[in-house]
Amino acid sequence: SIIEPIREANPKATYFEAEATSINLGAKSVTCESIVCDGVNECEIRDFDVPYDRLIVAVGASSNTFGVKGVREHCLFMKQL
Repeated sequence: SIIEPIREANPKATYFEAEATSINLGAKSVTCESIVCDGVNECEIRDFDVPYDRLIVAVGASSNTFGVKGVREHCLFMKQL
């Protein structure tokens, strides 16, 4: 599989490696949890909130060009599974 370095694609965005556990629409925030390891056997799960202006909810998928010519040659795929 080929993976594009997403952090370099948009340096103005902040990326988190975490799992969203809940969404508070009123407060416009997403609660996430991430596993943080400080060594081989020293891992813990940390919860944190991420505020947002606009929220896009999406699931993972494989890249698809839908038969559009030139997409593979000129597109920046985020991830290919």
